Amino acid sequence: MAHSTGTPPSKKDGNVARHTRLHQRGSIYYFRAKIPNSIRHLYAPKTEIKFSLRTSSLKEAKALANQFSVKYDAEFDQHEQSLLAHDTLPTVLKIVDEATAKSIGRLWVRHVVDGDEAIRQMANDAEYEEHEKNLQDYEQFMRQAVARGKVEVIENVLIMFLALKGVSVDCDPAGRQLLCKHFLNAYTEALQLQRQRSKGEIIVGAEIAPDATVFKVADSQPNTLTLINLFEDWRDAIKDRDPISVRAVLACVTEFDTFMKSKSPLDYKRNDFREYSKFLEAKGNKSRTVGKKIGFISTILNYAVDEEKLPSNPASKVIKSKSGASKRTRIPYSISDIQKILGSKIFTQGDRPKAGAGEAVVWLPLLGIVTGARLEELAQLLLEDVVTVEGIGSYVHITDCDDEQRLKTDESRRRIPLHRDLLNAGFLRYVKSLRDSGQTRLFPDLVKDSKGRWSGNWSKFWGRYARTEIGITDKRKVYHSLRHSFKDLLRETECDGKVSDVLMGHSDGSMGGKYGSTIGNYPLKPLFKAIRGINLIRAGIVLPVIVPK
Repeated sequence: MAHSTGTPPSKKDGNVARHTRLHQRGSIYYFRAKIPNSIRHLYAPKTEIKFSLRTSSLKEAKALANQFSVKYDAEFDQHEQSLLAHDTLPTVLKIVDEATAKSIGRLWVRHVVDGDEAIRQMANDAEYEEHEKNLQDYEQFMRQAVARGKVEVIENVLIMFLALKGVSVDCDPAGRQLLCKHFLNAYTEALQLQRQRSKGEIIVGAEIAPDATVFKVADSQPNTLTLINLFEDWRDAIKDRDPISVRAVLACVTEFDTFMKSKSPLDYKRNDFREYSKFLEAKGNKSRTVGKKIGFISTILNYAVDEEKLPSNPASKVIKSKSGASKRTRIPYSISDIQKILGSKIFTQGDRPKAGAGEAVVWLPLLGIVTGARLEELAQLLLEDVVTVEGIGSYVHITDCDDEQRLKTDESRRRIPLHRDLLNAGFLRYVKSLRDSGQTRLFPDLVKDSKGRWSGNWSKFWGRYARTEIGITDKRKVYHSLRHSFKDLLRETECDGKVSDVLMGHSDGSMGGKYGSTIGNYPLKPLFKAIRGINLIRAGIVLPVIVPK
């Protein structure tokens, strides 16, 4: 890769927060991409892809970062899809013999060799050099572990790998030791094969491990209740379950199962989750991340309780929400208020106030009108959260799957169909333009505030702008008022109460409401029906057509 001879960037140029994978050290830009939790074991001990772009030019760095983002997103997706496609393996590993342990080791070798082939096809010279150095370091570390008999260094990787393949380990300590021994040897062998391939040798997975697609377990007990079993049941309960949510839940489930040493959920105690919380905090997880992870596990256990597979959910009420000070009552924007917003210079003259974060000043109000989503939920959206299902329509996926996303409650995870008037206004054209330019966020000009919120600064801007430029002076009317306005529009459709709760991200507060649906994955058809029932024109709301900038 050619070095740039550009001048050192100014402070303005040095602000690379607009591209989440672009970082600067001195005058040189670096590419950094977090490895998704669900496949991080495949890159262990690395948690991110990081290398120098060898340029001090911001323009060149952005172009290169966009190219590498496409590459690594495709690579990560390939690995994740591969892991989700479970091989034909038993559910519970109760007894481990020598043949089984060796077979699992071969399965790993085949897995690494096949995955490594895809990675190398797009690697440049600089990446080859760094990859080779990493392989040397890993191999040296693992060989020392083998020589000293420290098999525990590989146990977490082993357990996670098997879990992602549909296998839960519930054997005695001697069996786990045997598994770890052979897996450590296999891990070292896979590293060696990768290094050989780096030097130009032809390594074919099918030749190295031709029989590594299945293995037979001696005296297994597939009916034993495991957390992985419950996850699989939850996953399969709804056919169109969102794959992004599935991967996020799976990563948390496997991590917790490893922490619990594959203990049966029947034996879980509330204190187990308290200890797990302490464990996560000790690893540096923030409180909201801890709550999110336990929330995912709690979702699985709630499902098990509903299906009468567990008597209770010991994870409930472990993470208590903090009660904050009472907030000023918010009231809906009236139809007249919304008409004033749509008649402002933003929409009639193409005005783009400096603090409005570019096109966010256009699409955040429009999305608020037709989705009723909370401001932070919309501000943190990624482009991948805008989804089109052929034959059904387009929706936004409100989720906290990304490390940069957070939600108010479990029920906030949901899919909100996009109103036809929003599509006619040009929203998907806007999304396409961002994708074509290599962006990853729906609103790339938004910057986090001091509290880590994507919407914090913009919310303050909107309050000022609405009062001074639009003429909505009632302080009870804020951006959140659009959520109340949407609720009123939804009531006019007389849609089912459960559907309304799902669209708003509310809980209906009943146990019965949990049956037949799962958080974040309520069937799409009734949701689309409800949104299509909203007649904006009849209500007096006409969305303008937005001409791309």
